Amino acid sequence: MYVRSLGLKSVGEWHRFCAGKLPAVGERPSNIPANPHSFYEEWVDYRDWLPFDEARRYSRALGLNSIAEWKRFVKGQLREVGQLPSNIPHRPDVIKAYADHWKDWDDWLGTEIVANYNKKYMSFKKARAFARQLQLRSNREWRKYCNGDLPDKGKRSENMPRNPDTHFKKTGWVNWGDWLGTDNVSNWNRKYRAFAEAKKFVHSLGLKTQNDWHAYCGGDFQNIPKRPIHIPSAPDRQKEYEDNWISWPDWLGTSKGKNK
Repeated sequence: MYVRSLGLKSVGEWHRFCAGKLPAVGERPSNIPANPHSFYEEWVDYRDWLPFDEARRYSRALGLNSIAEWKRFVKGQLREVGQLPSNIPHRPDVIKAYADHWKDWDDWLGTEIVANYNKKYMSFKKARAFARQLQLRSNREWRKYCNGDLPDKGKRSENMPRNPDTHFKKTGWVNWGDWLGTDNVSNWNRKYRAFAEAKKFVHSLGLKTQNDWHAYCGGDFQNIPKRPIHIPSAPDRQKEYEDNWISWPDWLGTSKGKNK
């Protein structure tokens, strides 16, 4: 269908296209109505006018893990994820326009919730060893890896569960720090670099604020070296550093002043 080939993602974009305000997309042909809802007897709704594949691609990118999370999302209870666009239905499983495309919630969300009992996975110890060698720094990076958004890490094997926290809940799971091999587990047992040496490394990163530091520790900065496991993510609360700690500007190497 011509309209679907345009790649428009909302009713608003359709109206802007019809008004000639999206020159990069082109002009609406004279034989395509600007108001399809009043022209075509077959009209269902704008969700039908906009493609299922685009809606599903959006849904999968959210990183939601269950129908329950989807329901919370559409109610606006997952603010960190965002809000559901007006051209994506709350109940895609019952929308007539999606009937020929809909498979199940597993397909819609891109999860492995359906029929996990039929799949054979690695043992916990083998799976955890594999996860650790990926050198991911956070739950968020793990989700990106599972969604194929970190191609340099390779593709997740079918026998590696997307949701190890639920799959291995009774067979070894501790937390994400243990799973990924980061320093989120038993920090008090880890030997860290000397404060001056650690601070010298941090200064070389060019981070400006405390928020930058937390984002860096969460894996949000891909263009600078990853944080070594022997440098704590919370240096201001690390017992070994309490006699040396001054402030975040001192730790980051920014101008002296109030903590940011």
